[in-house]
Amino acid sequence: MKPLKSLLCTLLLFVAVNALGDDPRPNILWITLEDIGPDLGCYDLRYADTPNIDRLALEGTRYTRAWSNAGMCAPARATLITGMYPPGIGTQNMRSEVRTPEFVRAFSEYLRQAGYFTSNHDKTDYNWAAPKTTWTVQSKDWFDDGWRRRGTDQPFFTVINIGDTHASQMYWRGEEKYQRRVKELGPKRLCHPDEVDVPPYYPDQPEIRAEIARYQNNISYADGVVGEILDQLDDDGLADTTIVFLFSDHGPGFPRSKGWCFYSSLHVPLIVRVPQAFRQYAPSEPGHADDRIVSFVDFGPTVLSLGGIEPPSHMQGQPFLGEFKTSARRLAFSYRDRMDERFDLIRSVWDGRFHYIRNYFPRLPWFHGQTRYYPHTQASYQVWQEFADMGRLQESTAIYMAHEKPAEMLFDTQADPHELNNLVSDPAYATQLEALRTELRDWQDGIIDLGFMPESMWHERLSDRDSATRYETVRQQPGLYPLQQLRQLADRLPNAGHTAAMLKAFQSDNRAEQFWGGMGLLANHVDNDTIRAELHRQLDNPSPTIAVISAQALAELGETEASLPILLRVLDHDDPLIGLRAANAIDQLGQRARPVLQELVAHEKQLSKLDMREEPLGKQFIHWTLQHTLETFSNQ
Repeated sequence: MKPLKSLLCTLLLFVAVNALGDDPRPNILWITLEDIGPDLGCYDLRYADTPNIDRLALEGTRYTRAWSNAGMCAPARATLITGMYPPGIGTQNMRSEVRTPEFVRAFSEYLRQAGYFTSNHDKTDYNWAAPKTTWTVQSKDWFDDGWRRRGTDQPFFTVINIGDTHASQMYWRGEEKYQRRVKELGPKRLCHPDEVDVPPYYPDQPEIRAEIARYQNNISYADGVVGEILDQLDDDGLADTTIVFLFSDHGPGFPRSKGWCFYSSLHVPLIVRVPQAFRQYAPSEPGHADDRIVSFVDFGPTVLSLGGIEPPSHMQGQPFLGEFKTSARRLAFSYRDRMDERFDLIRSVWDGRFHYIRNYFPRLPWFHGQTRYYPHTQASYQVWQEFADMGRLQESTAIYMAHEKPAEMLFDTQADPHELNNLVSDPAYATQLEALRTELRDWQDGIIDLGFMPESMWHERLSDRDSATRYETVRQQPGLYPLQQLRQLADRLPNAGHTAAMLKAFQSDNRAEQFWGGMGLLANHVDNDTIRAELHRQLDNPSPTIAVISAQALAELGETEASLPILLRVLDHDDPLIGLRAANAIDQLGQRARPVLQELVAHEKQLSKLDMREEPLGKQFIHWTLQHTLETFSNQ
């Protein structure tokens, strides 16, 4: 039997090599699912029925430690397309579309230059204005506009995005489609609410179970789409010459997962099938698992490496396959900045077991006023929030409904994958804590993390007409952005013992230092005549961001007469991403902003008349924030 098996393998290899034609390079296909974790049969989770994906895993390699660098689509995809960390080039804020240095290009452009046909079907969401040269074809139709449009013997790189698993399909604009999926799946393939496990941070309620079951059924349906794609690849005679990647853009679209930096937000499935013709690139024998840490910043360089292209030196990812494969990475990083209308600043680092999370705005909660308006109708969120408001949460279900976040968190993701037991104060883990603190700081210094100057302040300083980008500005003018000093100020939040240092920073000539000084005064809740006098003085600061911080701090101290008009003025700023800073401050003030209720109602009505498709995206964010503010007033 062994000689016969060897002969068969040789014949298959001969057929595959001949199918390559004159170009010996592989075709590469990405199949991207949206908003799912490794909730697949091949990962030993059996709620969803995924025979096609499971078969792909049997024919390829299943990665057990694949990491999305962001828990939301746009910053995650910004990482994928550039092979760079968004906080280092300014593309970390959700749907920001900032300018980047000219050398930052989509990795697909390098493939095009090397002779590849490239196509994307259909989602982009890259957080920057990607040029038209990014893809040979950008189309919703993968069947006709995908690899079938390539030239004779031309290798291809095609991305097919499957949106059936997106979070919106659980609670918004998805009911009709979902019922169609249910009918197509049939009763035997459906997951039912009483079958699922409820994560321990949620209250175990019927609405949450129903949503989890719906999520699983959407995965089962998407598996059928995966099967159609793979069958078509086979029918077109390309399966033997195409390396297939299947992965999700980040974790599940549930509260405390999507948009955050938790293990459930970032741990994603990744399957890579390498055909026999390119077995030298295969990470393992078919059907095996690989526990190498890989993260999204590595994917673009890896595709280039498989195409025989050396990744350019500015790319920060490490190829994990192909001609230019590197040694395994030790760490994976993540980031959260503005998510739609809500500001935040979170960074994390994971070593494959221990996960260190740094919350730089601990005064802001995970939910409550920080919940984005777009998904706030989601049943799981509403039930969880309702239980919190009624005081019905206990133990694990109450942890993430707190009104403030701890500045630091450390979790053992092997023993505690739901990240419920914060080990920061446990002396037994002091070594791991300090090591990961240092690793995170070194990474931030290495990329020059741009998140320590708020987005509104970047907009105050740089316009689209400026020749220098944020990346270039901090290198040309290092005094403008002293990262280590800014981080040192951020590390003092919230601690009333540092009030004097925060007041001094608030009086600095450096705007970014002023920002952190002001945030310290807000977070520390210290009140004296000196602080009040300085807050009043800064109401006239030429930086709208500093004026907003001063006004919010004074309003929280009860001085609304002087402060609320400042917030209304900035709310109407020509740049909506500057105005959004005021909208969030008003929303956080709650009932203290009631004296300007009529003005807020008028502003919201004016925004509601606009066609937001024709407006800068920040206008929509302001509208959502004001809607939340007015709903809060009406509920109270």
